[in-house]
Amino acid sequence: MRRVRKLALWTCLLAASAVAQTTPATIAPIWDQPIQPPDVEAYQLRGYIAKRTPRIPLPPTAEQWATQAKQLRAGLLKEVVCHGWPREWVEAEPKFEDLAIAGSGPGYRIRKLRYEIVPGFQSTAILYDPDVIRGKIRAILNVNGHDPAGKAAEYKQKRCINQARQGIFSKPGVDRIWRTIESRKSPTAEGSMCRYWNTSVPANIT
Repeated sequence: MRRVRKLALWTCLLAASAVAQTTPATIAPIWDQPIQPPDVEAYQLRGYIAKRTPRIPLPPTAEQWATQAKQLRAGLLKEVVCHGWPREWVEAEPKFEDLAIAGSGPGYRIRKLRYEIVPGFQSTAILYDPDVIRGKIRAILNVNGHDPAGKAAEYKQKRCINQARQGIFSKPGVDRIWRTIESRKSPTAEGSMCRYWNTSVPANIT
C-alpha cells in the first residue's frame, strides 16, 4: 500500500512539472487544413440567417402601401434625419432668394441663389436651369464629394450643364459651409455640425 502511495505521489509531481509537448509550428499544418470549402460555409451561413430573418409584412392594397410609406418616411425624418434638431428649424418654411443670372451658354443658364439652411443662417448656391422652361420640369441635386475647386470643378460643371440642356434643373451639392466668428473659421459651420450652431453669435458666410 505504501508503495502504491509513493507511485501516485511521483506521478503527480511529474505531471505538475511536465511541459507542453507541442509548439505552434507543429500544430500549424493541422489548423491550416480547411474543414470544408469557404463556399459551403457561406451557403450554410446564409441559410441559417435566412431561416431566422422575419418576413416583411406586405400591405395587401396600394392604399395601404401609400399609408405605410408615408408613416415610414415621417418616422425616418423624425427619428433619424432630423434627430436632435430644434423643432422650429425642422418646421421652418424654406426661404430662397434669386439674386441674378451669373452666366449662360447654349441651352442653359447659371443662376445665383441665397437660402436659409436654418432660420437666421444663410448660405449661397448656384442653379443650372434650361433656357426654356415650360410648366413643371425635373430637378436633380448632384451630391458631389469635396473637391479643392468646389463647384468650379470641370466635371461638376459639365454634368450640370448637360442636365440643364436636357431640360432639367441641376444643382451641384454643397461642398462646404463656413461661417466667420471673430475672423476665425469654426468647425461648427460644417453641414454635419450646424445643429450645434449658436444662434446668439452673429454669423457671416465667407
